[in-house]
Amino acid sequence: MHDFVVIGGGIVRLSTARALLRRRPSSRLLVLEKEPRKTETYARDSVSRAKAYNR
Repeated sequence: MHDFVVIGGGIVRLSTARALLRRRPSSRLLVLEKEPRKTETYARDSVSRAKAYNR
């Protein structure tokens, strides 16, 4: 049993997961990600999308 489940391993969701664990260090958290491994290209694309969204 988990206290929190975060779906997706992008930068925003991982930041959210980290914040949850900082707020409740004894909680159990599960991060679900469909990709076996994130690449540098994926990370750059995520940042580009975030910048475009925030304009």
